[in-house]
Amino acid sequence: LNGNQVTLGGAIESSTGINAINHNIILSGNRSVYVTAGELTLNGVVSSTGAYGISKLGQGTLVLSGTNTCTGTTTVAKDTGTLKITNPRALGTGSVTLSRSGTGTGTLQIATVGENTITNTFNGFSSGNAGEGAVPTIENLSGTNTITSNLRVTGTGGNGLIVYSSGGLLKLNGVVDSSQNSRCLNIQGAANGEVNG
Repeated sequence: LNGNQVTLGGAIESSTGINAINHNIILSGNRSVYVTAGELTLNGVVSSTGAYGISKLGQGTLVLSGTNTCTGTTTVAKDTGTLKITNPRALGTGSVTLSRSGTGTGTLQIATVGENTITNTFNGFSSGNAGEGAVPTIENLSGTNTITSNLRVTGTGGNGLIVYSSGGLLKLNGVVDSSQNSRCLNIQGAANGEVNG
């Protein structure tokens, strides 16, 4: 989908296939993006008229590739597939919330090129289930990516914060801790990871 810049007054829904929106988007409020199946890529810049952000819903994959400037919270709703970023600035300047429901979790995938720093603040995490086949909360696919935010498990259940490094190098430079007993950091995957906090 191509065209001029638009002010988004409601939700976006992509129900099937591999789709892309290439124009810039202005958020005039907190907006939901439903990707019920397949993949939707937002290639333009997502900005906002206030402290507004995007909530990703649905079992498909939402890809953010622009250097976004929206200032509200980016949320991957409970048990709702994947938000993939291919630009270290794709999350805007606001905070990030990765929710969880039961054993399911929304996943943030990082697929960048080169060496990058992600400076967004990550809000408290619920605890996920570890072990083979566990759904990660954060997964590095490519690039050398450093997350500077503290990562704190605040919810009970499960085994802790599940992080995969499936490609490239993922560096966690903030403090990683938990307010819950026996809920720790679980790092998995075939690639490399560093905990420097």
